[in-house]
Amino acid sequence: MEQKNFLVYEAVAGENIKDCIKTMLLMSKIEGKPVQTTFNGATFSVTADTNPEDAYKLWEQTLEKNAEAYWNSPEGIKAAAEAKARAEKKAKEDAEVSELIKDEVLELTAEKAWNKSLRVNTDPYGSGVMRYAERWGKLMQVEMRQRGTEVLTKEIVEETKFRADNEGMSGFSWSCARNLLIQCWKHGAKLGKFEGFTADKVREARCLAEAETGE
Repeated sequence: MEQKNFLVYEAVAGENIKDCIKTMLLMSKIEGKPVQTTFNGATFSVTADTNPEDAYKLWEQTLEKNAEAYWNSPEGIKAAAEAKARAEKKAKEDAEVSELIKDEVLELTAEKAWNKSLRVNTDPYGSGVMRYAERWGKLMQVEMRQRGTEVLTKEIVEETKFRADNEGMSGFSWSCARNLLIQCWKHGAKLGKFEGFTADKVREARCLAEAETGE
C-alpha cells in the first residue's frame, strides 16, 4: 500500500517492535523506498540503510513525545487528576480496612498447613498472596460479626474480596489466596461452596494440606 513516497507496513497482532523493524528494513531494501509504520501509537519510518538500533531509539523517542504531549493535553491532565483521585481513595479505603482488622485473629482450622504456607512463601509474590489471604479472611470475619451472622454469605464474599486487596492481586494470585482460605479457614467450606467446591473437595483439600505440612 503506497502513501506519498512511503510504503506503509502494518504490524501483525503479537508482533514485537524489533521484528517489525526487521520486516520494514527488508521491505525498504526490496522496494527501494522508505517504509513507515505506526506501532503502539508511535509513527516512524526507516530506509534500507537505517541501523536497527537507531530505528528502535526513534520509535522510543516518538513514544515519549506522544506521551508527553498527551499528559500535557486537557485530556491527559484530566486523566492524571482522575488517576490521582482514585489512588487517594484506594489508599484511604486500605487504611480503613487495616484499622478495622488490626485486632482481628484469623480463625484457622488447619493451622499447620497455613504455617507451612507462610514458611515456603517468602518471595514477594508468594508472601503477597499470604498477606492478602489473611487480610481478606479477617475482613470477612469482621463483616460477619458486624452484620450479626455466624454464617458466611455470598454477599460478604463479593463485597470484601476487592476491598481487602492492597497487594494488586492478579486473577491467579487471588485464586491461590482463595484456595488457601478454603483449605485452612474456619469458614472455608462455605467459601468453597460459593466458588463451586463440593464438600468432599473441600475436605480433600484440607487433608492434603495437612498431610503435606511435614510436621
